[in-house]
Amino acid sequence: MVLAPIGDGLFRIGASVPANYKGEINREFFNKLLNDRVPGNKILGNMNFCGIFNAHVRSASSYRVQNIFLVGDAAHVMSPSGAQGMNSGFQDAVNLGWKLAGVIRNEYDSSLLDSYSTERMNGINRTSKLSTFLANVSLYKKFPAIFARDFAFRFASRTGIVDRFLSPRIAQIDIPHGQLSEGIMKLESGRRIPLEWNKSTLSPHLSLIKHTIFFWPGDHYIYSEWEKYFESATKIITGAVLVNLSGKVLGLIKDLLPTHSACIIVRPDGFIIDLVDIDNISSNEAFNILNKKISQQPI
Repeated sequence: MVLAPIGDGLFRIGASVPANYKGEINREFFNKLLNDRVPGNKILGNMNFCGIFNAHVRSASSYRVQNIFLVGDAAHVMSPSGAQGMNSGFQDAVNLGWKLAGVIRNEYDSSLLDSYSTERMNGINRTSKLSTFLANVSLYKKFPAIFARDFAFRFASRTGIVDRFLSPRIAQIDIPHGQLSEGIMKLESGRRIPLEWNKSTLSPHLSLIKHTIFFWPGDHYIYSEWEKYFESATKIITGAVLVNLSGKVLGLIKDLLPTHSACIIVRPDGFIIDLVDIDNISSNEAFNILNKKISQQPI
């Protein structure tokens, strides 16, 4: 049985229903479950809604057929464990939105839209496996398994393991593209950069409509020379939003950046296209490489 606070004194109660149960799902049913499964004296308050459903894990064979795109529950369903259904729909919309807008504006070839199905099916496959695992773990019936589960969760919560590994996966910010492993925070192609879209004068942020190129001067640099370098880049590179990381509050990316100068090219949905080493090449060569990469069809 799961008790989840919603707010304003409301709670959501979830429980597995005994196999082949034919009775009504009503107040008396939930009161009995509370008495049978929850220690102490528990009394159910006002019930606003109750129902029963079967959890399914299903996904369409493709999320795109010509000009028709499947998003959210139309494309996939999974166990409600981890509350991934709506979150997955948001991820679908973010992945498809910038691609569709770019194709409509003739900024990208229409073949880019094929990547929506490939990328999101990979994400949904990983997410549904986690959701199914959480559902199975929550339904343990034997005391040794329940004791081991509860002990492991308390230990993981108190030691920060949940925050570092499980929470990012549940939030779907730690699900990379392709065959990349989860649980690794690294600036490489196919992973999401740990930055937001909220505009700030102090910390770097992503563009919602264009690719973002973050210019990193390295750990040791001459400020005046780097500022001239970045100013030159803004005049030559026009197909993306350029962000100078010098003097910014870097947050989570601080420990991920290389010691030398580099540029990070990031898609509007936050996924990294490439990390370009600009330390030992001329500015013209670097700008040509960056222009070429953002003009090519994004991965």
